[in-house]
Amino acid sequence: MWDRISDRTYWCISCVVSASLALLLAFQWFREHSGYDPNPGQFDSQSMVDSYVERYRQEIATASSEPLIAIPTGVYIKSLRFVNSTDIHLVAFVWQRYGKDVPAEVKRGILLPESVDQSQASFDEAYRHLDEDGSEVIGWHINTTLRQNFDYSKFPLDHKRVWMRFWHADFYRNVILVPDLRSYDSTGMGETFGVDPQIALAGWSIDETFFNYETLGYDTSFGWDPTTIRKRTPELFFNVVVRRYFFNAFITNLVPLV
Repeated sequence: MWDRISDRTYWCISCVVSASLALLLAFQWFREHSGYDPNPGQFDSQSMVDSYVERYRQEIATASSEPLIAIPTGVYIKSLRFVNSTDIHLVAFVWQRYGKDVPAEVKRGILLPESVDQSQASFDEAYRHLDEDGSEVIGWHINTTLRQNFDYSKFPLDHKRVWMRFWHADFYRNVILVPDLRSYDSTGMGETFGVDPQIALAGWSIDETFFNYETLGYDTSFGWDPTTIRKRTPELFFNVVVRRYFFNAFITNLVPLV
């Protein structure tokens, strides 16, 4: 029976099978590329922030005699660029609100623990004023490079979470940084805020931005009294989720291989 099948029939069967597999592969690529879901751990409302801070306040009530100080912190990114596979160059404004109940001896400012190449970085105070409620608002212009660990196993269908991780300047004090959501028009899940709408991201698009907390344990007291410094303080993150432009990467990297 097989002897009666012509070469033309074999070629037709081969083309149909190949085309079907190619379409299936394209569908799988499309689903992987467009299948991002908003991060469920993000803080998208002031009520969520207040509830989290209150739970944390109760959690440490017996461990610290110093009252918990919550300092609203916001960020607005003007420029974001991938320098190499691990380094991100950022230009941004960061501000904080120090309420009237914040003691004067509490240092004003933040630390970016993942900042590298300090000789090329700048951290300049851009403005300082009193808000309507008497809070002191201080803003800084930041130009720095952050080193982060990215996963490239799904290239060129990958999403990247670029983050700014904040410590307070007095990180040994009983201080928690909270997202200043009141300074943005909208912070709903899946939305983009805190980023210049004219930002140029070569080869990338933004899926969403969000604030969240991560509690990272440390095995050191950083030279301070181990009984006063907390090694598992929630750390504030501002995240930008970016998606690679598939066709740019495909044409640049895969077409020559094909």
